[in-house]
Formats: sequence, structure tokens, C-alpha cells
Amino acid sequence: MNKNIILTLILITSLLWGCKNAPVSTTGNTQTDNQIILFHNSPGPDFRNDHVLIDSARISGDTLILVVSYSGGCREHEFKLFGSYSIIKTNPPQAEIYLSHNSNADMCEAWITENVKFDLSPLKNYYLQTFDNTGPLLLRIYEPGTNRVYEPLVRYDF
Repeated sequence: MNKNIILTLILITSLLWGCKNAPVSTTGNTQTDNQIILFHNSPGPDFRNDHVLIDSARISGDTLILVVSYSGGCREHEFKLFGSYSIIKTNPPQAEIYLSHNSNADMCEAWITENVKFDLSPLKNYYLQTFDNTGPLLLRIYEPGTNRVYEPLVRYDF
């Protein structure tokens, strides 16, 4: 009998110790605005490919708002957005955008949903200066670690 009580206490303690601050599920959190980082050949060493799902994407002014979901809950997750200087010449033109997710090795299993926002002004300014043309641009947004493009493509009017 004492052996079962001790094993139960050890199990409960290990569960609480592993993710004592982890929420069961979170929705509605919003990370502060970050600017898109433009690159020529590759995003560089700051680009992280930890798994995340893009649930929805929309534009408000010059801000891209992504609703993302991922497993975690014990550590802070970091998101960055990278955009290629290469514009695909279609009608309308398309820009390739890559979401970067750093989970900071969060092994907890809560399902987190949050909003992340990115300022697209650097992409707009580059496009206006380089192509002497106003938008729109269609954004081909790639989920980290995949070659899957979020659909429908997001239309960025300016």
C-alpha cells in the first residue's frame, strides 16, 4: 500500500515539476510587432524551423497578422518573418515569405494558439523603390520546416 502511495506522489511531483507553469491551452495572446527581415540568398543564422501551424493570415494596413498554433507552454517561443528580395513576376507579383519559429526546446505538450504580428513596411518600401510600381503583392507564406505555402495567398495592397 505504501509503495503505491509513494509511486503516485512521485508521478504527480514529476508532472508538476516538468511543466508547472504550463497552461492547458492558450488563445488570444499577441506578440509585439516585428519588422520583416529581407534577404538575398538565404535567411541566415537567425532563421529557425521549429514546427508551427499557420491557422489564418490577414493584413491590416502594413501589418501581417498570423494566428499560429504549436505545442509547448513551458518556455517563451520566438517568431520572426523573413522575405526574399526576389519578387516573382506574375500578375499580381508574388513575394516569398518565410515564418521562423524558435521553440527554445520547449518539450511541454499544451496546445498554444496566439497572434503574431509583423510590420511589412520594409517589403513595401523595397518593392516601391525597385519596381517603381504600386502593389498589390501576393504573399507566399511558408510554414517553418516545410515547403507548404499557406493558402489562400495573402493579398498585400498598398
